[in-house]
Amino acid sequence: ELVNSLKGNVIGVGSIVDRSDGKVNFEVPFKSVVSLYVETYEKEECPLCKEGIPLVKPGSRKF
Repeated sequence: ELVNSLKGNVIGVGSIVDRSDGKVNFEVPFKSVVSLYVETYEKEECPLCKEGIPLVKPGSRKF
């Protein structure tokens, strides 16, 4: 939206790590250096949440 508002044209999207599992559609070509499958859960289904283990470091700091 920002690029379009400035009269630019988005011709592609890039990322270093793609964790979308193919669920993102940018409507332009999308390339990434690496694609990782990261299992996600709703809060009610999360094994760590069920055990009361706090999530203290979210993200992909290490492979």
